[in-house]
Amino acid sequence: MSQRELGRATYKAHRLMGVVSLTATGELANFNDKPDFDQLPFLIFPPIWAFYVIKPDIGLPAIRPFTYTEQIAFPQSAKSIRIQDAIGYHDVPIAELTIPDFNVSETGTVAGANFCVFRMVGPGSTGGINPLLMAQCDTILPAIYARVFGPATADACRKYINDNGGLAASGETMQIVQEMFKAWIDMQPPGPHKLIVVGNIDVPTSGWSATLRRAEPQGSNPNIIILELDLIKPTGNVLQVVSKVTARFEESPPAYPYTEATIHQNGLQLFTIQVTRTS
Repeated sequence: MSQRELGRATYKAHRLMGVVSLTATGELANFNDKPDFDQLPFLIFPPIWAFYVIKPDIGLPAIRPFTYTEQIAFPQSAKSIRIQDAIGYHDVPIAELTIPDFNVSETGTVAGANFCVFRMVGPGSTGGINPLLMAQCDTILPAIYARVFGPATADACRKYINDNGGLAASGETMQIVQEMFKAWIDMQPPGPHKLIVVGNIDVPTSGWSATLRRAEPQGSNPNIIILELDLIKPTGNVLQVVSKVTARFEESPPAYPYTEATIHQNGLQLFTIQVTRTS
């Protein structure tokens, strides 16, 4: 039986006569591997697509370059298409925009109480875009997605997303990127030593704030500190511009000789970074 895994490639897209041609170019590890695109079933506008590699039970090892194109329907208002692969998310601009036929409304209004909220965890989640996403509970998703809420109605799922810092329901984006987080122990005299963890997050409007706090409980390894990232939405009028907020955590003196810091959000792991030392 073949296996379907998120793959890696470079992507291009153009629209002609209402149809988007989505192209992936790269290399396959086996001669009999097959590339494939598939729309993820999240109720979000515009939809997100994924790039997969279909691997047979018995592979024939041979590096094989490929170019794979698939025609899809996509909404007129979208200037780019978001593709998820083994690395993370890629926003691919669409050339030659025309009016497509598309059967998903921008509001995404659906009846029934068979919807759930999902979140990406594990490898590939470090991009941090659209951390909470809604889909029907029984849809098949890549194994990197975990259910965090539901079954419930579509409106209840949207409320959960909005109340927990996930912006997928409104089409906004935020980026929680591993490379924007740093952790170190300041060992400069006269002391005492101090653990400092700092992270910058891109948020969709002005007025946001962010904090890092010690998660409870901690893990089994005391040398890996687990911190919870809290993002606080603004109230009132805001500027509709992408802004940057900084979250910071300090512990003086450090309770343990930390070697790593793991960042969580809403109780789910985002990524782990190394703790360096300055003297």
